[in-house]
Amino acid sequence: MDRTRLLLAGVVGTVLFCMLAAGVALAKLALPFTDSAARHADKLALLASTRSDVDARSKIYSADGRLLAILHGEENREPVSLQRMPMFIRQAVVAIEDKRFYSHDGVDISALGRALIVNAAGGQIEQGGGTITMQLARNVYLHNRSRTIARKWDEIVVARRLEQRMTKDQILADYLNSVYFGRGAYGVQAAAEAFFGVPATKLTLAQSAFLAGLVRAPESLDPDRHRAAALARRMRVLGAMRSQNMIDDGQLANASQEPLRLAKRTTSNGIVMMTDTGAAFVEYVKQQLLSDTRLGKTPAERAAKVFGGGLRVTTTLDLRAQRAAEHSIADVLDLKGDPSGALASVEPGTGAIRAMAGAITAQGFNLAAQGRRQPGSAFKPFTLVAAIEKGISLYRGYSARVPRIIHLSSGEDWVVHNYEGAPGGYLSILQATEFSVNTVYAQIVMDVGADKVVDVAHRMGITSNLDAYPSIALGALTIGVSPLEMSSAYATLANGGTSYRPYAIEKVTDRTGHVLWTGEPDGTRALSLDVANKARAVLQQVIAHGTGKRAQRLGRPEGGKTGTTNDYKDSWFAGFTPQLSTVVWIGYPEALRPLKNIHGLPKVFGGSLPCEIWTRYMIAALAGKPVLDFPAVSLGGGDMGSTFNRFSQNLSPQPVPGTPPPRRCWGNHGHCRH
Repeated sequence: MDRTRLLLAGVVGTVLFCMLAAGVALAKLALPFTDSAARHADKLALLASTRSDVDARSKIYSADGRLLAILHGEENREPVSLQRMPMFIRQAVVAIEDKRFYSHDGVDISALGRALIVNAAGGQIEQGGGTITMQLARNVYLHNRSRTIARKWDEIVVARRLEQRMTKDQILADYLNSVYFGRGAYGVQAAAEAFFGVPATKLTLAQSAFLAGLVRAPESLDPDRHRAAALARRMRVLGAMRSQNMIDDGQLANASQEPLRLAKRTTSNGIVMMTDTGAAFVEYVKQQLLSDTRLGKTPAERAAKVFGGGLRVTTTLDLRAQRAAEHSIADVLDLKGDPSGALASVEPGTGAIRAMAGAITAQGFNLAAQGRRQPGSAFKPFTLVAAIEKGISLYRGYSARVPRIIHLSSGEDWVVHNYEGAPGGYLSILQATEFSVNTVYAQIVMDVGADKVVDVAHRMGITSNLDAYPSIALGALTIGVSPLEMSSAYATLANGGTSYRPYAIEKVTDRTGHVLWTGEPDGTRALSLDVANKARAVLQQVIAHGTGKRAQRLGRPEGGKTGTTNDYKDSWFAGFTPQLSTVVWIGYPEALRPLKNIHGLPKVFGGSLPCEIWTRYMIAALAGKPVLDFPAVSLGGGDMGSTFNRFSQNLSPQPVPGTPPPRRCWGNHGHCRH
């Protein structure tokens, strides 16, 4: 039965081959075409010979000029000239796809006949027999993707016209710039980047053979799922190149033994990452571009420019700092089931974003820039600043006893507790800040007014909406804040009171190199120098003697504040040096789950894992940079600089009239004495 079927297939195939050969011969004489078909073919061929290739992709670079990512539209493609493609890739594709490419006139009669015989034997279209020119006609100029004789005829018609209007090199270049290789990459340049992390000019013989082998079946030869099949296909391409004398035996042997080292590249939301770091930052830059009306009045216009306008975007990202950020989070939160972490780091004197790390959802939601969570005690510095601005002494004493019941004007009672181990008795504002004492800060906010705290926070760089409830002093907000805006606000203290808008883009040019705009520091005086320096000096004591002691390992002048919310659902550490202001958040982004029993810790405080991430990051990011100090500042009881000795100062709190004599409390366990 099989033999009979093969004999019949041979007969049918031979008949079809003869018919097709006759048809092609007539086609060459321009007799089988209707006028309409001929005009259509001429129109497509003219388009091929005059088009300026597909839209160029946009590219994003780090501050030092290294390529971070590529932004592309529906297809990831960047055309390059044939001269920029190595000879190996040209030869490999011709060898495996169309070995008579340079001798036929668009249609290879032998290949078509062979395909017809196979298809007749199989009862369906299994081989196309299409030349490179016919594939180009099908992939780029014809919209009918059905596997029919009619479509094959259309390919022949258009291919013949292409051959008449274009040179072989033009056809090959157009084909290599448009064919799909897999991993979302169209064209040799995009494929070289996606699979090997190199430009097309750097492809080796083995890499060229590998890519050429993918053209026939990119999905079934996907090396991530079918590595053995992809390698076998590479070997077949190399064999074809050798049999056609494109390479010698030595080259064949060396290329066959070359290990397949694939680039680890991520592709999502129109982004192809070209480095192993910076995905959160690149997503942030993309969103900034899409919202910038200088690229177009409508979202559609802006998207066309961003994904297909060939923009070249230089950013503020410090790659060393970025890697440090991601490694610090990954090294600390390294167990299955661990919570997520997010980090934002800005330069205090400019607002330039130097690092941004954290999870990104499939929809592009960025935890570091868009995630808004409760900051807890990390928000207390805004109440501190409001108190200093009102002229309240940092040595003024408040009762730290718990619970503290405060009668609000609404008629409600606000019951405030401290965290476990917080000191009691009477504490100065300075001491209450060092040890993050809630009951004291609840009284301070009643003295200064919640509306004043809202005003201070917004002036310093908080952009989220804030409600003027007294609980703002403890970081209990209606909506929450992001790590990025917190790092920006803390930078205001680090630089002496100027609030700089955080920015990520230094320069944008079009495809011709014309500068569209440059990013520049945008600063506004938010606090007086004296107020900013006093608040900064108090936060230095949080690390020197309080809840942020773990950060002392940095070994530089530094200030900061811990933050932990009720039930331990969010944990923060916010801190700064003169060169960097950095905020770390830890939590579960998908739900408000308590941070308990993690890495042997019953409860995660801001001074534990978040502070550890912050310290590791800052050590790495500032390595090799000069150690800068903050200016000394007088706090009324003496001068406080980075070498301030709290025990040498007069820290006796000033009692509130009508209260018992103060007690002095030191240490982490509330041991007090009168």
